[in-house]
This record gives sequence, C-alpha cells and structure tokens, in this order.
Amino acid sequence: LEGIEPVYALPTVLTDVVVPVSTLHLYVTLHKHLFQLKAIAVSMQSVRRVLRTHHTIVARSGHLMLHVHATIQACLSRVMLVVEVVQNNGTRAMALKRALGHMADTAQGVDGTLRALCDELRRSSAPAAQVLKTCHRGGLME
Repeated sequence: LEGIEPVYALPTVLTDVVVPVSTLHLYVTLHKHLFQLKAIAVSMQSVRRVLRTHHTIVARSGHLMLHVHATIQACLSRVMLVVEVVQNNGTRAMALKRALGHMADTAQGVDGTLRALCDELRRSSAPAAQVLKTCHRGGLME
C-alpha cells in the first residue's frame, strides 16, 4: 500500500486563476495523509476477515486490533475536522491559508505519521495553529 500514490490534476485554465498552485500543493499534502489512512483501514478489514477464521488468534489479538482501529478512527476524525475547517465558509481566506501552510510545514518536520502530526499541531503555539484548535466541536486537536 505504501507504493500507491493518488494522482491530482487540475485544468490549466483554473491553475493560478481560481486555485493557486501553492493551495493545490497544500491540499495534496493533506489528502495524501487521508489517502494513506483509508488504505490502512481497507488493509485492516482484510486482516480482520483472516483473523476471524482463526479463533485462537482472535482471542489473543482482539485487544490489539481494537487499539489499532481506535487509533485509526481518531486520526480519520481529525482529518475530517481539517476538511470541515477548509470547507467552512466562515473561515477567512488568509487565516485558512496560514493554517494550511502551518500544517504543511509541520507535516514535513514529523516522523511521517498522522498521529505525530496531530500531536505536533496540538503542542504548537503558532497563531496559525489556533485556527485549527478553535474549530467547532471542541477543536481539531482534542
């Protein structure tokens, strides 16, 4: 699954006229994390089907599967909150641009997992991070 890379395309007429290239690059970074999480979730469903056929393995690995599943669900929830922030019409364009830029910069400085990215953003004191933390439903990083 690591080798699977989504392809992003935008008509040339829209590039830099409607959607700046820098914004498209930020979207690609965020979507890549979501794409990887979805691939992991599909892989887990396949593993779950295999484990259901071996009852002794199910008994021993049930708690581990539950923990991994809960972690992935938490990460997906955080990603969906990011998407809601992006789609929120009340968010000013400049604040959104700063928040997305901060997320992209932070993503390059962590160990490559969405959980590490969320942890780093939660600890961040940058003004752009406040846009993400003050999202409705209690905040993105809770």
